[in-house]
Amino acid sequence: MEPEIITVGLDGSVESLAAAQWAADEADRRKAVLRLLHAWILLAAEAPDTPPDRDQNAGARRIVRQALDEVRRRHPHVRIVEDLVGAEADAALLRAADESRMVVLGTRALTAWESYVLGDVSLDVVGRAEGPVVLVRGGWCATPEGSGAADEVPRAGSRGSSSASA
Repeated sequence: MEPEIITVGLDGSVESLAAAQWAADEADRRKAVLRLLHAWILLAAEAPDTPPDRDQNAGARRIVRQALDEVRRRHPHVRIVEDLVGAEADAALLRAADESRMVVLGTRALTAWESYVLGDVSLDVVGRAEGPVVLVRGGWCATPEGSGAADEVPRAGSRGSSSASA
C-alpha cells in the first residue's frame, strides 16, 4: 500500500510557507509523503548542465527549496517530494488534488474586489477540487513539538488560524 500524499501549493509568499508548515505537521501525524508543488506556466525544459546564470527556472527552484529548508527544521524525518510543474497553478493543483489525500494552500484573505482583479487560485481550487482542500492563513503558527499545547495558535490580532473545505 502506497503512503498518502499531502500536497502543498507554493508561490513564495509568507502564506504559502505557513501552509507548508501546516502540511508538514499533518504529513508527520499521518506518516504521509509531503509534496511541495510550485506551478509556473513558463517553466522551461532545461538540460541538467545548464549554467546557473542561464537557468530560467532558478526562481521556481528557490521557492521550493526555501519551503523544503523550513519544513526540514521541524520535521527532519518527513518524506518530501519536490515538484515543479509547467502549468497554470489552478490546473496543476486540481490535478494534484486527484492524486493526494488533501491539498493545502496559503490564503491571503483577499477582499472581493482583490479576488476579482487578481484572481484567487485558492478559491478556484476549493470550489472545484473533489477532495479536501485546507486553507491556511499567514498568521498561523505551530506550537513546538511535545509542548502539549493545541496544534495551532493564532498570532495576536488574527481571528482564525485556518479553515478547511472538504
